[in-house]
Amino acid sequence: MVAGKVLYGDQPVADGRIALRPKVKTAGTRTLQAVITDGVFNFSGSQKIAPGTYEVVITGRRKSGQSIAPEEGSEEVIDRYVQYLPSRYNTHTELILEVAGDNSEILFELTPQ
Repeated sequence: MVAGKVLYGDQPVADGRIALRPKVKTAGTRTLQAVITDGVFNFSGSQKIAPGTYEVVITGRRKSGQSIAPEEGSEEVIDRYVQYLPSRYNTHTELILEVAGDNSEILFELTPQ
């Protein structure tokens, strides 16, 4: 199991995703994803992580203060969310993780731009 926490500034990323992309594709390596809830993520069960070097992609979302119009016939207003973490943690990730075994606890402390 690989699990951990993600902080942005001093606050946990309340709602997001984390992905591990192998730097070198070999037999047994693949991209894995997990949900981040209240700053905590967990890769476990069928998501065995092979030892190796991974690029880490982290996204966080929060309410934008805007909403999406309800569908015709519905009164449900849907909150619009935005991705708020800097691109150096996702689309242009600078994060690298070395995985040696299957029981790792990891802390990502992301800094605002």
